[in-house]
Amino acid sequence: MKSLSVLLIGLACAGCVSNKVWYNPNKTADECRHDYMQCKYDAERSTANAEAGPIFDPISQGVSVGLEQQKLIQDCMALKGYQLIDKSQMPFGSTIEH
Repeated sequence: MKSLSVLLIGLACAGCVSNKVWYNPNKTADECRHDYMQCKYDAERSTANAEAGPIFDPISQGVSVGLEQQKLIQDCMALKGYQLIDKSQMPFGSTIEH
């Protein structure tokens, strides 16, 4: 049986790091890291050619793309069986990888 592990993914929000972690009791830290990186890569590819709105504003376009990527990553990780939980909810004995 695979050891309990979780990968701490720093979710930046207004300059501070969240206390949330992706957790799947059936995955190792290396598998979690790989899954996250694959989801991130797929999200970046999906939004690479995002079109600007009627009035092009690079800042709002960047924010919009970033939010879309975050949603795609969350959906992808959920499909792989992960839950985004607070670090304080981690089961005893789980490991955190930075």
